[in-house]
Amino acid sequence: MSMDIENSMSKVYLFAAMLLFVPFTGCIELDDMVDDDTNDNSNTVEDAFYGYISAVETEDWGTFCKYIIYTVDGETDTIVLGNSTQLDKCIQEYEEQYIDTKFKFEITDYSDKELDYKAANNSGLVHTVTANIEICRMAEEDDEWDCEDEGEEETFWVQVDGKWLFWREQIEQGEPAPIVSIWAKSQDEDEEGIYYFEILTVSRQEKLEDFSFYLKDDTGSTYIGGNGFGEIAMQYMNGDEYGIDMSYGGDDEMLQDRAANVSNDDGSEFPVHFSDEDRDGKLSAGDMFIIYGQGNESNGPAEDGWRLDIQFDPTGDIVGSAKVTAEDETDEEDN
Repeated sequence: MSMDIENSMSKVYLFAAMLLFVPFTGCIELDDMVDDDTNDNSNTVEDAFYGYISAVETEDWGTFCKYIIYTVDGETDTIVLGNSTQLDKCIQEYEEQYIDTKFKFEITDYSDKELDYKAANNSGLVHTVTANIEICRMAEEDDEWDCEDEGEEETFWVQVDGKWLFWREQIEQGEPAPIVSIWAKSQDEDEEGIYYFEILTVSRQEKLEDFSFYLKDDTGSTYIGGNGFGEIAMQYMNGDEYGIDMSYGGDDEMLQDRAANVSNDDGSEFPVHFSDEDRDGKLSAGDMFIIYGQGNESNGPAEDGWRLDIQFDPTGDIVGSAKVTAEDETDEEDN
């Protein structure tokens, strides 16, 4: 399996996928700055977040662009607000790109938090906003809304000179991927062909939805004869069910059924199973992967020498890897 398939499984952040942010570069003259009165977005990060959403829904690209046009001066570590030329360019590009498309959003479970670091020397502290967001698009010629499944998304915001900005650099540069070490446990004699992998350590806990798995043969190719790669957490993507978490404890009946099917499977359909042992919804120490080869109670494809790779989807990095073997082995791979 080529890396193209692996990359296609990676998630992308909500707003980058939604609007494909336009990068703005170049020198900015002080006498060409956008007027303070027209660039005064909001007083609170919550106001800014909902103002941003409203601007997209109402196609108010002038307001929208004020949240995203800025540059970062690397030498002075300062954020420079956009100028009128950049604002006009931004408005024109979004008007042209979305002339036949409308958006609407359903926002639930909003929360925000002030973090303990600044984005730049001239900024306030970075704020993170977390919310469940359902995105709906409508092409005007179709006159029907196409809505994606609701999911929890995180965005970052920062204030400069009293003006809130969507801090896309946090997404683009972000924190480094976590490092995961995995312990390949010995097989029990009465469970021939079943391989157990315990998460030994995780340098930083992240939600299960941010991780994918890949079962690879001894040539390094991803197994595609069954569910040999994909999402770990039970979830919906584009209306379809995904996930291998046997311990799913949510109230969605279809995902409950999928979790039961994974749990009862002998590796024929799901060669890789996962159990969130502490039920915290994150990849953490003590969680278990189970891989099925051939044996008395196993009918999977895995053999000695195959590998389990864990990918951190926001960065695309392989953050943990372990070899399928009957021997005790800790196999840690740094990103």
